[in-house]
Amino acid sequence: MTSYPKQLAVFVILLGIFSCLLPLVGLHFKYLWFLDEFGLVVGYTLKFALIGLGVLIWRKGDVTTEELEATEADTSRKPWLHILVSAIVILSLVGFTVFQFVSDARADQRLNQMPPPAPWASTSAKDWPPLVLLQQAEFKQHTPLRAGCASLVRLPSGQVVALTVAHLLGTPGGVEPGFLANSLVLDRSKLATLDSQIARWKLFVPGRDDQTVDVLGLFGKPEQFGERCDELLMRIAPVTPTCPVKTLEIRLKPVSIGEPVWIVLYAVIEEKARQVTEEARRIAGFGFTCELEKAADFRASTGAPVLDKDGLLVGVVSGKGPGSFEEVRVLSVEPITELIPVLKAALK
Repeated sequence: MTSYPKQLAVFVILLGIFSCLLPLVGLHFKYLWFLDEFGLVVGYTLKFALIGLGVLIWRKGDVTTEELEATEADTSRKPWLHILVSAIVILSLVGFTVFQFVSDARADQRLNQMPPPAPWASTSAKDWPPLVLLQQAEFKQHTPLRAGCASLVRLPSGQVVALTVAHLLGTPGGVEPGFLANSLVLDRSKLATLDSQIARWKLFVPGRDDQTVDVLGLFGKPEQFGERCDELLMRIAPVTPTCPVKTLEIRLKPVSIGEPVWIVLYAVIEEKARQVTEEARRIAGFGFTCELEKAADFRASTGAPVLDKDGLLVGVVSGKGPGSFEEVRVLSVEPITELIPVLKAALK
């Protein structure tokens, strides 16, 4: 019969192997989350150390009774060794807990800081600089993306990334088989393959195709995006001085009912795509719902940024109310607060 130490050894070894293999298929085991908190290199070092610990326990299981008694007799003469090991373990656990608490508190503090108003926000909306981009993407094993908008945002961590709507990576965006479990729910295992599937993803302003922003891959880990989250943050190539749009700051304070917001999008005027701004107000309803001051054409505007009076981004357009896209009066918005798990992780 297999001894208890060997049973424990097998369990520890399999746990270590399991923790190493899970991230390779885009999954996350919540009971081993602490192993990844120290970064990729240290995390995998700890995981391999777990396997080594299992091997050590297995070898200890082969120790004979006489050897075990001799070892116990020897260690009984060195009680300080047990005390030292126990103290190191306890202090390590306490230190890690304190580190996590302080790290979380600092992250929350930075997330709650309100950015200053954008310099251009006090001017007439028709004089605002370019703020929204169109997007096109080619994938290796999926049909191309030819829909929706994106914007550049600066995170509380200082990083500049692209923001778009997640459901465009499925049938609504023309992407097949896509990266969704259905038309609205993200498939995290498929999302984990996004980086390797991108052949070319560019963001651009109509008429300025020579000044594009290249998307490199997903920002953050797939498990940080909720299954119902309809927003994606994307890593981009370094922003150059010739970048065609301004970077937006984000506001995490919720938008109150009746508060005015502005949606920045493209409209065809005199046969040319031009940036326009539509004023709206948040109304009571399911989720984040906005009513426009007047009906507007919102074709190809999914993902358009929604700004407050200070020019801070509070969400993105994700859908519309009843009626056609040519005469939209009510919009559904995905609040930027959906992305707090990703934003918080970027601060640690």
